[in-house]
Amino acid sequence: MTSSSKTYPIARKKSALLLSWACLLFSLIPFIGVGLDLSSGKRIGFDYIITIAFWILIWAIFSFVFRRWAMTAKLTISPNGVECDDIASLVGFSTNWENIRSVEASKMRLFLLLEKPSTPITKLGKWASKSSLVRPDIIDLSSFIEHWKDGELKSDFAKYVPHLLQSESR
Repeated sequence: MTSSSKTYPIARKKSALLLSWACLLFSLIPFIGVGLDLSSGKRIGFDYIITIAFWILIWAIFSFVFRRWAMTAKLTISPNGVECDDIASLVGFSTNWENIRSVEASKMRLFLLLEKPSTPITKLGKWASKSSLVRPDIIDLSSFIEHWKDGELKSDFAKYVPHLLQSESR
């Protein structure tokens, strides 16, 4: 974006990092079972090893995704518009201010409803749009809801699209 842009990280970064560590620790649970089985003299079959490997792989992937999401997800506000790079920086979308039809905010959710589809800024975002996995006329900013609640993000929106917030307060 431009030099006058402002970037917000996800609001619950510490929680996401803690979740990442929890997933990593959860992936190690089978080692306890293997140790107990080996110490009791039990034979370990091939299917048992495959199951454990699959368990470790799945939880390690979850750990990686949560960590990457916590470290790289961001929302950028500029005079040109909004750019949201979320979900482990794999799926990102942007739009200009004129394309925003309304802002929907609740206690835990924040959405931008758009006139025309948003612009994907990543390859996975392009694929997700084409595959209809996401609605291109909605940008979900819920990962940044805490910035909205504390007023900082809301004041940025008031600067660029005040008419949207006036309709929200009615």
